Amino acid sequence: MHEKQIRTITALVAESLAQQGLPFAKDKKAALELLRGTPGWGEELAQLLPIRRRLECGEVLEVCAPILPKLSPVPEDGWLSFCYRYVRSILYPKGEFAPDAAEYEDGARFFLTVLQTLLDLERQAMPFDPLVDFQFLTPEEYRACDCGREYERFLHYFRTEYVYELMRLGQEVTPFRTLGHIGGVHHIAMTAARGLQKAGVDIDLALISGAAAAHDIGKYGCRPGERVPYLHYYYTDQWLLERHMEGISHIAANHSTWDL
Repeated sequence: MHEKQIRTITALVAESLAQQGLPFAKDKKAALELLRGTPGWGEELAQLLPIRRRLECGEVLEVCAPILPKLSPVPEDGWLSFCYRYVRSILYPKGEFAPDAAEYEDGARFFLTVLQTLLDLERQAMPFDPLVDFQFLTPEEYRACDCGREYERFLHYFRTEYVYELMRLGQEVTPFRTLGHIGGVHHIAMTAARGLQKAGVDIDLALISGAAAAHDIGKYGCRPGERVPYLHYYYTDQWLLERHMEGISHIAANHSTWDL
């Protein structure tokens, strides 16, 4: 049952792993051998199929459970908490969020790749929810914008640095609901921006979308004990500027100063 879907998902995961040049999946053939050669992979994956509801990161971890022991020991704080720290360390290497990264990196990369693949499929299967999803611009839309090239970089880093997966993990390992806030702000901003554009106002949709989606990314850069309302603007600016998104940062890092 679901054998075709399992084969498709396995191929997608293998291709994504191979593209990253990971030591345990140097090419697609090696990645497929790892997946297909591990008892339990297909059986655990079948438990989530067909996708008819929002997935939990913990459920995806169960899918990965047969393979993870081949890659890394279990982190002391568990895989979900570690992967949350690990992605924060990708965004902010100087934050020292995962000083133990080297020991568990292979397992984290594998889990995050599987999580990203399954969340892509969830997005296709489920109706749009502005508190969970982002409706980003298509290439045809953003290439016509002055900020199009910056926006393309934003989309690249948003995916390759697992920003969305970080937000989903945060829903389960922290008491905060940052994803719902950022997603909701993005939806409202883009609804207003598209309305203005339809009314004839000259507006850069790529600039608005990028700034709205990135405006609170700095919350993930704040260290324990730091005052998030004060410093998340700085960390938002830091993440964007280091990735050469100056225009987006100008808005995202200055979106509110009322609490300063």
